Amino acid sequence: MKTIQVSSLFFQIDDEDFLRVSKRKWYLNRGYAYTGYKFEKISMHHFILGFEPGSRTYIIRKDKNLLNNQKSNLIVGRTRKLRTWEHSPSQRAAHNILKSFKKAHQQQKLEQQLSPPKPRIKYPPKTQRIEAIRAYLNNKRKPSP
Repeated sequence: MKTIQVSSLFFQIDDEDFLRVSKRKWYLNRGYAYTGYKFEKISMHHFILGFEPGSRTYIIRKDKNLLNNQKSNLIVGRTRKLRTWEHSPSQRAAHNILKSFKKAHQQQKLEQQLSPPKPRIKYPPKTQRIEAIRAYLNNKRKPSP
C-alpha cells in the first residue's frame, strides 16, 4: 500500500495503481480527489477501477474511509439516480412548473417586504366620535326655517 498526497490529505492506494495514479495532478473537492481525464473530471476511486469520466456508478467503501482507495476496499454499487435534467419531458415539465411557483412565491414575499406600509387611518378618540354623532343627529332633527 502506498499513499498519494492531495492538498493536506493522504490517500491510500494499491502498489499496482501507484504509477498510473501518480502521473496525474489531483485536487480536492468535497473530500474526494479529482483529476482531469479526457477533457472531463474523474474521481480517484473511479479512475482506479477503470470507469470512464461521467460514469453514474456508485462506489461504496467497506470501511467508509474516503481516503482509502485500495481496490480491496472499493465495491461497485448501483447507478446513481437520474438528475432533474435527465428525467422524461413530462417529469421535467412538472419540475419546472413547481420551480416557477416557488419563484413567484419568493418574488411576492420580496415585494411585500420592499413595498411601503399602507397608511393607517387615525380615528379620533371614542368620546369625540360619540359627541360628533350626537351633534350631527341634533342638527338633523331640528327643522330648518
